[in-house]
Amino acid sequence: MSGESVRYEEIFHDGLKIDEKFSNMWLTNLPDLRQECLFKTLASVIGEKVQVGGKVFKVGKETFKEIAPLLVPKQFPKDLPVEKGVGNISRIFLRGEFIKRWNRHIESLDAEGCSPPPQQIIVSAASGLGKSVDLYMAAVFSRHCRIPLQYIGNAEAWLGDNRVKTEVVALYLKMLLFMNLSILDELPSFQSWDYEVLNGASIKHVIYFCIKSKDLNLAFAIRRFMIELALRNMLIVDEHNAFWGKFGRDINRWPDFFQFYTEFEVMNTPYCGVLLAGSQHHQFEDNLRSGYEDVKHYLEPLSFKEFDLWEALPDYPSILRENSDEVVELTGLVPRMIVKIVALANDHPDASFEDLRVEFTAKVYCEMIRKHNDYLDGLRSEEEKREFDSMLYKLFMDRTKPNITIADGAYISRGLLVVVSHIYLRFYNSVARDILLSSFLKRYASENYLAELFQLY
Repeated sequence: MSGESVRYEEIFHDGLKIDEKFSNMWLTNLPDLRQECLFKTLASVIGEKVQVGGKVFKVGKETFKEIAPLLVPKQFPKDLPVEKGVGNISRIFLRGEFIKRWNRHIESLDAEGCSPPPQQIIVSAASGLGKSVDLYMAAVFSRHCRIPLQYIGNAEAWLGDNRVKTEVVALYLKMLLFMNLSILDELPSFQSWDYEVLNGASIKHVIYFCIKSKDLNLAFAIRRFMIELALRNMLIVDEHNAFWGKFGRDINRWPDFFQFYTEFEVMNTPYCGVLLAGSQHHQFEDNLRSGYEDVKHYLEPLSFKEFDLWEALPDYPSILRENSDEVVELTGLVPRMIVKIVALANDHPDASFEDLRVEFTAKVYCEMIRKHNDYLDGLRSEEEKREFDSMLYKLFMDRTKPNITIADGAYISRGLLVVVSHIYLRFYNSVARDILLSSFLKRYASENYLAELFQLY
């Protein structure tokens, strides 16, 4: 069945798990959550009048428009193309490895007496390999399977530039209402030792009460309530590294509400599945406690078999199909790079492949060299510079150590490297190889090294 299309609702068997026969198929009909937010009103979810905590609120015609940017990845819709005039995502490639991760995740949540961290996952990958696509699918699938869900698809958009804490928390609460709108009436009534006056009330009414009262402590209680729901529930945060960008490296100085997202131990319950993703190799990953390393799941570029299915699409440009080997080298089989070169070919239907190659290389080079130079500019101390030089030497010259420890601490963003098979590094694509090779030559420009390089490469 590989390469065919199927509506995403049809891939589940036994309610929650995905049938592996749907590996490497194209999913259709996935909802565009951003679009849904624009026309769905709060009143349609919680009613036109809410009576809770001795107060009565008239809900009005407010929509969920405010939270739309929170629910889509940063590269949306580039990574998740929207079908024109329909409001659904046109197609997403369902990789076999995603199915295995999803099914293991569901099994761990169903296991009797299981203890974390088996159900905690950090999706780790270089830019463009599909972290956000994976987490978006997991959110849509959780919602479809009626699993209580907390989903932040873009933590950077959630935190904003100048938002005060109460505004950020209000957006979080609206997200809870929206992502769980089909199951709110099925959830247990609210219970909290600290808010006995609200005990027994519908959780959707308590959430709205909290939005109106701006009670941060109640928001804490609501989050605890959601994350402890049995038999299973899901917490998904994309662009997780945005917390460090917003609040700094010292998590002890963060606002209390957000420190929660820095420790797996805090998020652990026997029922909650946690999926996180951010820029690969950020501080959260680097500081995992002993025993938690296995929760990292590296996404890899497409296999040649998977790439064949992309090439087989009817709208895949024939000029790229005719120059398949060169496309593999240029893109590194990174999905976002393939999308870019396909878009370029569609925009210039009369161009030769050589013209497309030159144009693509120029565009990608500008993006990559800027990231690389920004990284180099950030190396302040001599020790940091030596670490980076050492990493380059090991990468190019020491072929006995091709594992990811080469880049630990010395190339934090790993924007030009990809982890393959969990321990090995390879170049992101041919452009990335050339940039790193150029950096290496500037630092080790001796005849001996050049002779060795000639033999190796």
